[in-house]
Amino acid sequence: MALAGFFEMIFLATNQTLLQLSIPDHLRGRVSSILNLSMALMPVGAMIAGAGSDLLGGPKMITIILSSIAACLAVVVFIVSPTVRNYRLSQGITSGPKQQR
Repeated sequence: MALAGFFEMIFLATNQTLLQLSIPDHLRGRVSSILNLSMALMPVGAMIAGAGSDLLGGPKMITIILSSIAACLAVVVFIVSPTVRNYRLSQGITSGPKQQR
């Protein structure tokens, strides 16, 4: 669980950094609201994990299954999306959204 929490912190920090560097100012609120759906949908994931834990006889197997699904989804998005695959943080910093003065 500590390892999962560690990687969640890395994911959230990276996600917010990329959002702030990549999204134009006038769209940032809309994109941020979509990202906050993860917190709203967390009980649905907990319900699936709880039911799976009961069906499979314990939390170990459902944790492995759900973690594998998440890892596979990340790999598929990386392979399928050229935007994600070709994104470079240095490009986001230099060509990021323009600040209005």
